[in-house]
Amino acid sequence: MLNPRFSILNRMFGDRLKLARERAGLSMAELARNAGGISGSAISQLEAGTSKGARPENLAALARALGVDMYWLATGEPNPVQISESTSDSKGPSASASSVMLAELIELFMSVDGTENKRLLLEAARMFVSR
Repeated sequence: MLNPRFSILNRMFGDRLKLARERAGLSMAELARNAGGISGSAISQLEAGTSKGARPENLAALARALGVDMYWLATGEPNPVQISESTSDSKGPSASASSVMLAELIELFMSVDGTENKRLLLEAARMFVSR
């Protein structure tokens, strides 16, 4: 059984995954095929909030297959990197570097215990991105 503190976050992730999948007009099996390497049963568990969560590489594959931002899929919030880049004249990190940094940040976010600690981590990431 999952730790109760993760179950709410996992259900919220599952709701976003299901919403994005339905908006894309895909069944779980179709999403699994399009994302590659992820089973339909794993997607079912992710949507139900009964798994420990998607690994960063699977999160990236799901976001690509659904045509949604990986940061939004993981957190439900707008991507601060995209916001920063759209409001800045300076060149930000390359798309691949941003994807790697984002995957690492998401992995760190998912490993942190407690809502307050997650909030502090997100705030620190926003401050870093806004520099």
